[in-house]
Amino acid sequence: GGISENRNAAIRAAVGEVIACTDAGCLPEPGWLEALAKPFESGADWVAGFYRPEGKTTASTAAGVVMMTVLEEVDMDHFLPGGSSQAFTKAAWETVGGFPEGINAGEDTLYGEQLRAAGYRPDFAPDALVAWHPPSSLEEMADKARLWGEADGINRVRTGAYLRVIAAYWILPLVALVAAFFVPFLGLAILAAFVAMIIFRTRFKYRWVPGWSRWFLVPIAHVRQQLSQSLGFLEGFGLGNLFKKVAGRVLRPVRRLLPESWMQSLAAEPRPLRHNVDVRLENETLVARWLEDTPATYRVGTRGPKPGDAVVQATVELRPGLEPAASPVAVSLPEALLQDLADEPQILEDPVASYAALRQSGHRYSLVPSPGGLTSRKDPIVGAGSLVVLAAVPIHDVGGGSRGAQIAQEAASRNMHVTYVSRFDAAESVDLGLRFIHPRLEETGIGEFDAGSFLARDPQGPRIALVEFPHRDFKPIVEELWSNGFRVVYDLIDDWDDATLGGWWYDHEFVEWLVAHTHVLTASAPSLVRSLREKSGRDVIEIPNGVNARIFDVDAKRAVPRDLPPGNGPLIEYHGSLYGNWFDWPAVSGVARAFPDARIVLIGDRPRRIPELPRNVHLLGLKPQGALPSYLAQTDVGLIPFVVSKTTHAVSPLKAFEYLAMGVPVAAPPLEPLEGLDSVHTNTDLVEAVRRAMAAPRPDGHVALARHGWGERLGRLLTELDVELPPPGRPVRVEVHPILHYAREDRIIK
Repeated sequence: GGISENRNAAIRAAVGEVIACTDAGCLPEPGWLEALAKPFESGADWVAGFYRPEGKTTASTAAGVVMMTVLEEVDMDHFLPGGSSQAFTKAAWETVGGFPEGINAGEDTLYGEQLRAAGYRPDFAPDALVAWHPPSSLEEMADKARLWGEADGINRVRTGAYLRVIAAYWILPLVALVAAFFVPFLGLAILAAFVAMIIFRTRFKYRWVPGWSRWFLVPIAHVRQQLSQSLGFLEGFGLGNLFKKVAGRVLRPVRRLLPESWMQSLAAEPRPLRHNVDVRLENETLVARWLEDTPATYRVGTRGPKPGDAVVQATVELRPGLEPAASPVAVSLPEALLQDLADEPQILEDPVASYAALRQSGHRYSLVPSPGGLTSRKDPIVGAGSLVVLAAVPIHDVGGGSRGAQIAQEAASRNMHVTYVSRFDAAESVDLGLRFIHPRLEETGIGEFDAGSFLARDPQGPRIALVEFPHRDFKPIVEELWSNGFRVVYDLIDDWDDATLGGWWYDHEFVEWLVAHTHVLTASAPSLVRSLREKSGRDVIEIPNGVNARIFDVDAKRAVPRDLPPGNGPLIEYHGSLYGNWFDWPAVSGVARAFPDARIVLIGDRPRRIPELPRNVHLLGLKPQGALPSYLAQTDVGLIPFVVSKTTHAVSPLKAFEYLAMGVPVAAPPLEPLEGLDSVHTNTDLVEAVRRAMAAPRPDGHVALARHGWGERLGRLLTELDVELPPPGRPVRVEVHPILHYAREDRIIK
């Protein structure tokens, strides 16, 4: 369970009448429990302890003091103790029903609000201290603050306070900026008032931070925390998309003048770790340092690798809170990976290439720090051509089903060497542990990709760069590939002019430059073709989304998934994203009510807020793409519940082709990209579309696969480049290796 679920289970099992609690990562100081328990002797029901930040750096300590209330700021009429240091009677806990379950942050704040609402007031025990390890950087602080704000927004807590923060920290600086253009004196006056407010609000915090740098670190941390937490509140409240749309439009004209970190705060890029590593060290001093400075996916110890372990000897630059940067000088590969690479001597002979293959495959490995090392891959690129895909997110995002991921897999399975470069990390809330394994497939983030080193490996055959995501950070890569003989394709897959989609990162000037530096323009939907044609004055090739022939095989025998809801009524299924204002929840509810015997199954990453739905609607969560055919084999109607809008008219629904390939008729609103597709039944009333799909014969999956397979789509693209489609070869293998996060006591290798 989550924090609240586990806390409540512990409290139910406790035999005492007074419950004291702290948080993971906090260290109670001597006398903590005695000071916390003493007020109960005088009849207290609830006691608030206190905490002090213990950061390793000045920036970390500054982050801590701005996230917490310091002693001089405590107002017991409003103060709420955190989960890190408080105590209460079991009777008080029972009165409010325990800690609120079903939320992943801010549960202690909501619990405190519920206790106050029930008439309880905490006694203050300032000597009941815990040492709290704050985030190691301002970036981590901003991420945590955003989570807190999001939880408050979901729970509708302190709405008035957040509205005041939005007015003071978002609107006031914007007014100062606008005023500076027209009445400079007024703009400066408003800016001075803003600075004075910050100094006043942080006046008690400076003495808690050592060093002269506190005088600028504290106010900077304070502003960043307020911005991040209020943005999280808006997202939790359900106004995040609207705010981003407005902020994106307002900030676009000046985005080049603003720090990239400010703009990225609007996107909240998560940084998931996808590797389990055992670090083998020389002494206990190093173990202690590594234990503090590496994430919970790492184990450390002085014992050597066990027989059969994959081992990497590497130089290591330790960065607090981040994964170590490793440059291997020797790699021992597990037997399974050696078999995969048996016909690839150029990879096996290059330690860095072997290490990259090891990480990509998801195998656990041991890291042995050592001096010296290499910095980049040197293995030559071989195959039936080289394809570089510049994409938004990694291949494993959204279960591995994105357009760029599908094109990359199809090309690799036809013996082309594919280098897949993503701008952002995965956005899904759960990492399924998917690993895409093929000797011709390399995955990397933009920060790790060096075009010069890549070109030094001498890509052979036709050389193609596919820009799927028009982020301006890709410009240096496109420039270098263009000047070294790569044919550049710009593939327009969404209406990026819509600020909800394009957001802060979209740069019109870069897109104009990109269009001028491409050999071929493609788009996934008719409206996108027209839009790109008007902007460029050039021919644009329509290449709709497709279906993976190696996964969606209608003839394959499949077991019935265990989590399918029982029943004999028709099964109506949707898989894909459940986020965004384009998903039509009322239409889903309407279908469920119109067909009460039907089982409505929604497969996708669960959104933060879900409206109340009829009982025959079942959310099964995110699934890997390879699991979807087992559900579709049981499905009677494939659903596309989209709101009809300019945005959805520009979408080529990949799931429609997957439904058809599995012999499932489709019910959808009248979207332009679906016009003319056999067995796709459209109507402005989704209930009527479902009724028609139920009455219609099932489509021929073999015909649909031949028409809409990714092989056909890739062939269409290559034809425009005067390149012949290579024959099928070894398919990309998909394995599941979930990442493990260890408890602190389990991170020591004994």
